[in-house]
This record gives sequence, structure tokens and C-alpha cells, in this order.
Amino acid sequence: MNKIASSADIADTVKIGNNVEIGENVVIHDYAVIKDNVRIGDGAEIFPFSVIGRLPKSAGATSRKLNDDFGSVSIGSGCVVSPGAVIYADVSIGNNCLVGDNASIREGAVIGSRCIISRNVTLNYNVTIGNETKIMDNAHITGNCRIGDRVFISVGVVTVNDNNIGRAGYSDGDITGPVIGDDVSVGASAVLMPSVVIGDNSIIAAGSIVKKNVKPYSVVAGNPAKFVTKVPDYLING
Repeated sequence: MNKIASSADIADTVKIGNNVEIGENVVIHDYAVIKDNVRIGDGAEIFPFSVIGRLPKSAGATSRKLNDDFGSVSIGSGCVVSPGAVIYADVSIGNNCLVGDNASIREGAVIGSRCIISRNVTLNYNVTIGNETKIMDNAHITGNCRIGDRVFISVGVVTVNDNNIGRAGYSDGDITGPVIGDDVSVGASAVLMPSVVIGDNSIIAAGSIVKKNVKPYSVVAGNPAKFVTKVPDYLING
């Protein structure tokens, strides 16, 4: 049974599933699809052709086995979901987040409040993101990746989680993405390799390929990325 606030403004062409809760003053534009078990907080706006609550399907082609029992979707108050965005089942998004055009957020993702997931960003399965983090256009955040608070990830950044490049199949213990600390900045087109730990308040220069852990308050650059200098005091958040 659905619970839809009387103040919600929902276009006639919107498709809404079962067990859906839509808060006060929510606006849902034409041709959006709201699947089962979705909660949308007060004041959120869902733009045309977005899909919320999609169930993942493997078609028998993926190494990673899918669990058939997926949780609900929670989208916080004041969020904006832009045209063409797809948010899978079992996703939690905090308050006042912006999901950009054609972004894809896979199952198991947990996103804090006041975040930006920009245009064409892909968040793979089981990604965790803190508060006030911004991920810019065309970045790819790999499965089993953890990102802290107030992180800035620039355009075209790639993170990866498998040193065997898919040849050894999938194992939860072996397929792990980077761990990115708080207040980190990652420059355009950088590549972060599996399981690397990026320390708090560090800066990854544009185009760098990070193969080893980065200590807090470090600036690294190059291929492979190497220590350049400490982050200047005036650039340290806190």
C-alpha cells in the first residue's frame, strides 16, 4: 500500500509501484518510474525518464552472483534526481543531494547528505560515500569502494577493484576498491588502483596512477604516483 502526501505533484505519466512512500511537496515529472519499496523525502524533485528502485539483472553473464533479496530505496529530503538517472534497489541517499543527468547508482550504495553525483557518473555496487562529497562528470566509482566526507573527485576519474582484470572471477575478499579518506581531492583523469588507501587531506594530481597507499596531507603525482610535497596549510580543510 502506497503512502503519498496530498501536496505531492506527480505527473499523470509517472509509473509508481507498490509500497512507495512520497513525502510532502515532492515533484515527480513526466515518465519517471518509481519501482516497489521506494521512499522519497519531503521536497525532493524527480525529473523525467529517471528510474528509481530498479532491480539488477545479470542475464547469467556476470561473475558476481546477485542476491535476490534487495532492500528498499531511501531518497532524502530536498534531493534532486535529474533526467535519465537510474537508481537501483537497496540504495540510501541522504538529504539535499543532487544526482546528475544519466547517472547510475548500483545496489548497496550508501550516500550521505549534501553530495553531488554529477552527469554520467557511475557508482557500482556497495559503494559508501560520506557527507558533502562531490563526484564530477564521467567519473567511475568501482564496486566495494569507500569514500569519506568532503571529498572532491574531478572529471573522468577511474577507480578499479580487480588486479586480475576479471580473469580470476569474483570474490568479496579479493575484489575491493580504493578507500578514500576525508577531505581528499582527486584531479581529472586520475586512476586509483584496487585497495589503495588515500589518506585524509591528500591531493592526487590530474592524470596520476595511484598504485600504493598515500599518506595523509600528501600531494602525489605521476605514473606511478609519487610523493611531491606536503599539502600547504592554506589548502587543509578542517
